[in-house]
Amino acid sequence: MFDHKSDLLGNWKLIERNYWDGEVKKSYPLHECEKKYTLSFEKEETKTFLTKSYADGKNCERKSNSGKILVSINDGFFSYLEGDLKRNEYYKIEPKNKFSIIYNEILEGKVRQIEDVYERF
Repeated sequence: MFDHKSDLLGNWKLIERNYWDGEVKKSYPLHECEKKYTLSFEKEETKTFLTKSYADGKNCERKSNSGKILVSINDGFFSYLEGDLKRNEYYKIEPKNKFSIIYNEILEGKVRQIEDVYERF
């Protein structure tokens, strides 16, 4: 049985992106800079915080992060405010060292379900 709040604590690195074309799951190649994307969940007293880190630029030399964002973790999704926008990220935990965020996005002209897979590091 998973304890969703504590199972997400720690540092995670984006390792793959998949999408569904009908019933077929396909891999979508990550750009070099996307391979450096990380999520960090940390607990401070009774609150949980999320920090998103990114890289971009010619050789992924520019690095930035979101700063600590207060996050609420529930069974199957976590919520937080990003600017004025409330975000609900739906996730599933695979083995204890991986989890996926599931969302819809337009890809190749169609709305598709996307799965970003993160691995603990």
